[in-house]
Formats: sequence, C-alpha cells, structure tokens
Amino acid sequence: MVSYATYRDMHTVITDVCSSFCLDNGAYSFWKSGTEISWKDFYLWLDKWVSHPKFDFFFIPDVIGQDKENENNQLVAGCPVKFDKKHFACPVYHLGESLKRIDFFHELGYRRFAVGSTPGFELKSLMFWNDMRKVFDHICENGVPKFKVHGLRMLDPEIVEAFPFSSGDSTNATLESTFDYKWLKYPYAPESKSGRAALVADKMARSQSPSFYKNKPVQMELI
Repeated sequence: MVSYATYRDMHTVITDVCSSFCLDNGAYSFWKSGTEISWKDFYLWLDKWVSHPKFDFFFIPDVIGQDKENENNQLVAGCPVKFDKKHFACPVYHLGESLKRIDFFHELGYRRFAVGSTPGFELKSLMFWNDMRKVFDHICENGVPKFKVHGLRMLDPEIVEAFPFSSGDSTNATLESTFDYKWLKYPYAPESKSGRAALVADKMARSQSPSFYKNKPVQMELI
C-alpha cells in the first residue's frame, strides 16, 4: 500500500519488488496533521498508476470524523473514475456510519469497499466487534459477502480470522520494528529494523480469513 500523504513521488522499487500494490488517499494522515488537501491533485497522481499491470485498487478520498456521511457520500458519488475502471475504486466506510451507505456504494456500481474505525472506536472493543458484525450481517447472503472488503489497519490475527476479508493493511510491522525495548527479551532478535519488520509481517501473514461469515449475535453492553 502506497500513501499519497507520504509517497507522492513513488519510486519504481515498489513496482519492481511487489507483486501488486494499491494506493491510499492519505486522508487519515492528512487529518492527523491538519493538512489541507486538493483531491483533484490526488486524482492526477492516480492517473499515472491506474493502468499499471501491478496496480490493484485505490481508496476514494474520504473525510475523517463523526457526522461526515454526507461529505463522504459526495466524494464517492463524485469520483471521476470512468465506469469501466470502477473495479479499481474502493469507497471507505467508517464504523458507526449508517449501513445505508453500503447500499449506496452498491447502487453506484462499486463492488469493493474498505471498512475502518473512526475516532471513538477502539480496535477489538465491544463497540468495534458489534459494528463489524452488523456490517457483515448486512452484506452477506448465506455467509458470502456481495462485496470484496478491505480491512483498514485490521491485520490483527483475531480480527483477520473473524471476518471474510478480501485484503487488509496494517502499520504493525513498521511500528513494532521501531522500538528497541520491545525486542530486548528475545535473545535471537534481529538487530536491523527491516529484519524485525519481516518477522512481524511473517507472523501476521499466517492468519487466514474464513471463506464464509458465520452470523454471531450482537452483544449488549452491561449497565
């Protein structure tokens, strides 16, 4: 995954080394830094790569934060990608939003979407599990999703093994390799950060999403 926020001048090493790649709009990074962005420039950048044989898909620009559904729907509906290229476009659904947004994606012809958390949704919290189950309950028929689903920052093995994702991403390998103190208890820990990242990535890669989704009840919070 290549982020527009940090890697606009994409070097060919990505296309030389990776079997496939997708392009992130960088909305989360821009939101965290308070940076104003022109999405017109993002689509100009995208045009350089959308026809590459190793290009997989891209995330349609989105707005981070609560009560942003209308703005995000406008960005999805206004995506300038032509109809024959729609399979490359991936709208973003934020947990806590109306499930009608997913129906809206389907009406517009999209067959892939990304699901991600929003401020206030802690990964693996009760609220997180409940809303993820609501999403897959909504899109699955006989356990089979009518969309390909990408999990944003969701490569935790417990999450991967709970839902039939098509793809996912995570910053764990990068973050875990950065902090030396986390590796002091391992006598055979790699000295290089790239070696550490490879170990973390290898562990995550062992997890496999299920072929079918099994409906589970939504849990009620205790009062």
